[in-house]
Amino acid sequence: MTEKRNTRRGMLTGGAVLLGAAVVGSPGTAEAANGNALLIGRANTGSAETKLTNSGTAPGLNVTSTAAAHAALLTTKNKDRWGTWAANDAAGQGVGGAVRADGRQNTGLSAGTVNPKATAITARNTAGGASSMRRAVVGTATPTAQPKLDAFHDRNFWGGGGEFAGTNGLIGLATDFGGYGVLGIATEASGVGVYAEAPPDQTALLTLGNAFVQGNLSKSAGSFKIDHPLDPANKYLSHSFVESPDMMNVYNGNVTADANGETTIELPEWFEALNRDFRYQLTPIGDAAPDLHVKTKVAGGTFSIAGAKPGQEVSWLLTGIRRDAYAEAHRIKVEEAKPAEEKGTYLFPQGFGKPASAGIRRQRPR
Repeated sequence: MTEKRNTRRGMLTGGAVLLGAAVVGSPGTAEAANGNALLIGRANTGSAETKLTNSGTAPGLNVTSTAAAHAALLTTKNKDRWGTWAANDAAGQGVGGAVRADGRQNTGLSAGTVNPKATAITARNTAGGASSMRRAVVGTATPTAQPKLDAFHDRNFWGGGGEFAGTNGLIGLATDFGGYGVLGIATEASGVGVYAEAPPDQTALLTLGNAFVQGNLSKSAGSFKIDHPLDPANKYLSHSFVESPDMMNVYNGNVTADANGETTIELPEWFEALNRDFRYQLTPIGDAAPDLHVKTKVAGGTFSIAGAKPGQEVSWLLTGIRRDAYAEAHRIKVEEAKPAEEKGTYLFPQGFGKPASAGIRRQRPR
């Protein structure tokens, strides 16, 4: 009896009790280190891994916080290390997050950082072969969002990327000057940095503000769309772009001929540096002018006309072909054969009586 009472007293005052994968320790208990059991209720330090392995179907570790506004699990990053590192094996997930179905505004996985140059979550998938179809990050806002995406396309667009579904599929916010809200980079010659698609007659990409394209902009059609000047609250007004196969610039204006029926048109100082192969059109206003003609062609920033009646108004139109450095290096291919992987597909399949699945853009995403 004496030996049993002493053992019980040691457990209460100076010993440690092993509970599953952890130890409830008193202040006198040694630190957990180098793979030993964790001590509940005090700081744990170690220079080797402390592992928890579970061969069953239940979670290896389930941490729940019953206090309001407190985290169930907190990990802190120290310099160039990770606060939490999650790796998946086979078809598993490195990190999984689920939200309650009771309509509350919960977040399945939330990550924040107090350092503007730090990264809240880093997800990486380095698997090759067939496993490369696994995603580094998977996020679903509602249980019905993914089926809607599957019904929209006829191929798996999301093989190597992330799925973000809901009212806003993906939100990117740049908080530093010069940053990018969304950055898409294609490393292969046939890749697409950012791909956007919408049903017919819907908007695939909307920009509120200026847009800049450093490179060629190819499109099936183009127009401006504004509030109708005569009924801006109820109508829109659209005009199509002026197109040409040879990078043409268009300039025009009205001038008044002098007493000799002549006048000189002055052009911007950069005009001849930007343009070549000039073409002219002259239209007399108010009366015929059979002798109206271009007297001198563009030279030194001007060209002149003659043959109008004294004091007559003349409309002129002048075009030029771009000759700047970028245009010279990137001439538009007016006619070109489709590459082998795009033959048999169409930019506008419906116009040729083909199904939507024959569209080239439906074939491109991988």
